[in-house]
Amino acid sequence: AGEVVGARAWRGEEVEEALAAHPHVLTRDLKLSMSSGGVCSVYPLASLSLSDALSQRSLSPSSALLALLHVLDGLAAMHRAGFVHRDLKHRNVLFVRATRAWVLADLDASAREGDEIWELMGYPWHVWVPSIQIGPWPSAVPSPEHARHLQMLWTASAALASSSLSKPPPLLAAVEHDVFQFGVLMFEVLCHAAVLAGRPGRQVLSDLASPSPLPLPPCSPSSSSSSSSSSSSSSSSSSSSAAWGSHAPELEEALRIAHGLMSKDPAARARLSDVRPALQRLLSQVEGNAVSSAPGGRKGASEEERGSTSEREAVAAPRCEDVDYCFHVKV
Repeated sequence: AGEVVGARAWRGEEVEEALAAHPHVLTRDLKLSMSSGGVCSVYPLASLSLSDALSQRSLSPSSALLALLHVLDGLAAMHRAGFVHRDLKHRNVLFVRATRAWVLADLDASAREGDEIWELMGYPWHVWVPSIQIGPWPSAVPSPEHARHLQMLWTASAALASSSLSKPPPLLAAVEHDVFQFGVLMFEVLCHAAVLAGRPGRQVLSDLASPSPLPLPPCSPSSSSSSSSSSSSSSSSSSSSAAWGSHAPELEEALRIAHGLMSKDPAARARLSDVRPALQRLLSQVEGNAVSSAPGGRKGASEEERGSTSEREAVAAPRCEDVDYCFHVKV
């Protein structure tokens, strides 16, 4: 088990080495070895997470689209370097005050494309026995491929007791897993609604493994999140048109993109290189002026993107508002 965990930690460091200069991937500025054998990693200070921004409903339409573009740029850079993030969710997207950019964080679960996936949500496959008790689902967003693989393992486990049926082939890390997670993130950012979190765990795995479209909550960023189901993009967007005002058509198109990325068929999911121009165009339409296509090309940031003092106080634990770096110790 120690060798497996060590391999995972090594992939995270490998990603940081490969993407050290990228503005939308959180990489350490300094790494110090401690006498105890641990490592003290110094990262740029993040003023808030995307999770905090969503819970406080502080993202305007332009801020939401800009955050998604930054995440997409970081994710695309990882894919070009041959890596898969594997744990894309709003809690792992941070806003760095110094650069005024949203960045991908928590790279420890990342893998090389083609690496064998040995776990689900940090727990080895053998822990996920058919009789496992699963409570409300956390913020993690496994792909449908993960849920199907788990079901195949359960089926094989039952069959092995009475036959010589071999184990199913291993699940390999693929960019399509990240693309699905980005689609879920898009929907949650646009609609301020959790797709999986809080729902019964068994039902989440069943819905992910099913060939049917993923049940989605109503898209209503102007009101509190709801957990009721709906699979129609048109009905999802209609309730949020008022929140986007005259930009309801842009919201409708963005939701269509998100629904396509959340396809249960990996081959049907769009490539991120095709999604970026569409998001850039939508942002330009919402802002009403041309925006540079370069990552982080916009100068300055709104108060919503910077995060207010109260937001920083809520996020910082311990408080580190008046310093340039926070220390994260990983042993």
